[in-house]
Amino acid sequence: MNKSIFKPFLAILFITLFSNIVNAQKSVYSFSEELDNLTRADLLPVYRTGEYIEQVSSYDRTGKNDDGFGGTYSFIRKEGDNLVIADFKGPGVVNRIWTPTPTDDTVAFYFDGEKNARLRIRFSDLFSGKVFPFVKGISGNEIGGYYTYLPIPYKKSLKIVFEGEKVLFLQIQNRELPKQNVTSFTGNFSAEEKQRLKKLLRYILKYHPI
Repeated sequence: MNKSIFKPFLAILFITLFSNIVNAQKSVYSFSEELDNLTRADLLPVYRTGEYIEQVSSYDRTGKNDDGFGGTYSFIRKEGDNLVIADFKGPGVVNRIWTPTPTDDTVAFYFDGEKNARLRIRFSDLFSGKVFPFVKGISGNEIGGYYTYLPIPYKKSLKIVFEGEKVLFLQIQNRELPKQNVTSFTGNFSAEEKQRLKKLLRYILKYHPI
């Protein structure tokens, strides 16, 4: 074989093998284990490595007190008549969405650069407990506001769009998982995952009756 051809061939082969090794070393993200984090107190002190925690919220970027009152800082940008309230790059998982001011406007979740929203739901139904899998216990409301702790994983990216004129107070907490192979949220759960959801609900009802 010609040496001028052989060297680039070796370089390509090395890069391919190295990429496969790196990908093989990534741990597989488990939705079931994510649910365990909501019930197992022994996991609370476990130190997470290789993860980055972030939050987008309606706080006043000028340092004043317009933290959602006017909705000025409650979105990242506009897309037509809609408001982009989060735009995460993956892999990662959204762990919490909170607001004291839910509306019946639609919230659309765009996964991995898809043009069509894979999940569309009324903003209020993220917290109402009426729409599976955002059921009572995982989602609800207390004196401090409306919340959902349902994990929403994504492989490459997640853009959340509020299809309304104004959104007020808002917090969305997210974990970047660069060292994990994450499967994006589909709404289709395995038998094991459904069992974990039921276990989680039993735990919540036992220790925190609704």
